[in-house]
Amino acid sequence: MLPCLLSAKVDKIDMIAKRMQGIEVLRVFAIFMVVLIHSTPEYTPGADTNLAALILQSVSRAGFISFFIISGYFALNEKIVSLKKYYYNRFVAIVIPFLIYAYIHYFMVHFNFGRADHALSGFFSLTTVTDFLHAVIIGPAFNGSMFVSLHFWFVYWIVGAYVVAPFVGYVVQRIEPGARLKAIAFLLGVSWFQLYINRYFPSANIINIPFISDGWFIYFLIGGLLYGLDLTKYRKYAYALCITGYALTLLLTWYNFTIAGNNQPPYGIDINMVLCAGGFFILFQTLRESGLTRWITKASRHTYGIYLTHVFMMYFVSGFTKTATSSDVVNSVLTAIVAFTLALIFSFIIDNLFVLRLIKKLKLSKA
Repeated sequence: MLPCLLSAKVDKIDMIAKRMQGIEVLRVFAIFMVVLIHSTPEYTPGADTNLAALILQSVSRAGFISFFIISGYFALNEKIVSLKKYYYNRFVAIVIPFLIYAYIHYFMVHFNFGRADHALSGFFSLTTVTDFLHAVIIGPAFNGSMFVSLHFWFVYWIVGAYVVAPFVGYVVQRIEPGARLKAIAFLLGVSWFQLYINRYFPSANIINIPFISDGWFIYFLIGGLLYGLDLTKYRKYAYALCITGYALTLLLTWYNFTIAGNNQPPYGIDINMVLCAGGFFILFQTLRESGLTRWITKASRHTYGIYLTHVFMMYFVSGFTKTATSSDVVNSVLTAIVAFTLALIFSFIIDNLFVLRLIKKLKLSKA
């Protein structure tokens, strides 16, 4: 009897490991989608690039949302022994790499990729350091003469999410698996009611239901609630969710700009994004292990570095890649591939030489 129990336990651990590998592959896919968002033009009324925007933004935005789901999946189900150690280790893992890579980004942007006069001395100057820290304190929302990139908003957001994660996770972990899908449905129902009434019937002047979060945090909560559910039985629906969500994004983007005239792209907590991002998560979370997935997973530990460096890589290559062909779609994808590849190589080097070693030394062992 005991060998059977041990065998079943090993099988269960192996199954969890394989599913975690699928999520790590999703992490790599999601960061490529982030790069694609920034390499693709936005959908704007009358723009010649709207076809590329419609085709690429509709899928890349859903991929980006996967980051919030993944973060909630792990953060809201972590068994925390010491809040002090938890906050300290999160600070080390998020803020330390951010300061290192953001400073490199800051230098590349403001010193013309090292080609400006006195660039080397500028990199090590106290003035540059203090200006950078001032920009970090102000945050990415204020785009002044000396600024950090606007895309760093996610770092500020995720820091806030992890501040409340232990308390929210305490509640999430006590929701029975059978009630978790109902909890997700409730969160989405509340969000959609406010979103669609305000968007399509602005004159209704409804009294907003008190907000517990923004749309991104809803995805964070959904990720936490999906933990522990057997998603394999939903895999057969995952492709339909992705295709339906993508098609709805195409339709709603066109409708919002052309018919409704509200010029609001449906990229937030919209039903189309929920369907597509949910489909992505199910597909990857239930992914079978293979040589390819093991190889891709090796890049997942560098996704944070890719996120923090891809924009200045894109600035560097876009002058060539954005005009490579006559197709906006091809140019946007090419720019994303080149910027992603360079950011991966750069992050791999900096992570292994410095960042990961520093994090390992600074982190406290779990109690």
